[in-house]
Amino acid sequence: MSFLDAAVNLDNTIFSQAELNLAREYLVDLIYRIDPYWLRKPVGYFSNYWLSDEPESVCRVIDFAFTLNRLEMSGLQAGSKAVFIKKVKALLRHIYKKEAFEEALTELEVGAILAQRAQPLLLEPYIIEPKADKAKPFIPASRARLVDLALLSPQGEALFIDVTVFRSESINLWTRAARNLAKLLFLTLASEELCRHIRVELPFPAPLELTGPEQDSPTVRAFLNAIVRQKQGSTGLPVASENQEISLEWQEHKFENSDQSDDRPTLSFTFPQGSLICYVKSDCFADFLEKTLKSIRNSLKVKREQFQLDSPLVLVIKIGNNLLTEKLLLKLIERRLWSNSRFNWLSGIVLFKPRSGFQLTDSAPALLLSSNPNARFPANRELLAYFY
Repeated sequence: MSFLDAAVNLDNTIFSQAELNLAREYLVDLIYRIDPYWLRKPVGYFSNYWLSDEPESVCRVIDFAFTLNRLEMSGLQAGSKAVFIKKVKALLRHIYKKEAFEEALTELEVGAILAQRAQPLLLEPYIIEPKADKAKPFIPASRARLVDLALLSPQGEALFIDVTVFRSESINLWTRAARNLAKLLFLTLASEELCRHIRVELPFPAPLELTGPEQDSPTVRAFLNAIVRQKQGSTGLPVASENQEISLEWQEHKFENSDQSDDRPTLSFTFPQGSLICYVKSDCFADFLEKTLKSIRNSLKVKREQFQLDSPLVLVIKIGNNLLTEKLLLKLIERRLWSNSRFNWLSGIVLFKPRSGFQLTDSAPALLLSSNPNARFPANRELLAYFY
């Protein structure tokens, strides 16, 4: 069974049966135009969603269809339509890894949002630079490197846009540690028929014994034994191999106030038998910020080597991990990046917040702009307004 014939219940989702039918019609027409053989034998990472009848996968394909439709039917510049076809074909047939699929899809999602707000939108335009002749202010300057997107003002001013997904290995490892604890906690509470609500402060970087596939570590055993033996309590669990400590607090009932007064990153998990909230430890928060900032700077260094461009450029960043919030990242950008002259080649950074899910209560996609007040090449304000 595939997306085309899945009998799926879309109640309590943002999509209706009519929208499912529209998505099916559009994708069949589009894929038949681009790569008809793919419909007979789906391949690539996208086929994992296409060949599933799970509601989550079906919703993802519907959302994918509407993303492509908005981009194709809205404000694409005429020369960009061939680029659109090329990108969709590559996404269907040539992308097999999750990370590569996410990066390609993110570019299309950002393009679809902008295509509804601004016309024309250019896909993979040639890098162009100012020309002295005012009658024709921009000319193609190089075919060596393309940017992802560009917007043009009525006066001919250009704003170049590059789209990327920000990832950090140290943040990914911390997230893995939190998820490992959540999985073990869920299994333990279910088998012991207990109800517990737990708050844990994990060091950063995460202890290695919590990030690997090995489940039977001394720290994990102590963690589970503590919450099973007593209905409530608090303790510190040493990680002897790394001279670290995990802070643990638990009780039978929900914590009345689980919100933080600071910006420390948090991951939350809910089970039938309780819940788990994992925080970055207070004394590790500064280290978390510095390592995150270093990762961002390294990413920007790579982008600068790619774009030796004396024109307005905005970088759109999707955060590839739920631990790093848009609010925290915006603070880092505005307080630690824009004051540094090494980044004055950037006109601004836009954080792309994708749809959080497909339930009625889930948040819609959003773009969050931080303009560089010290940019060497400030962007046209009318063009920047499309990011609000």
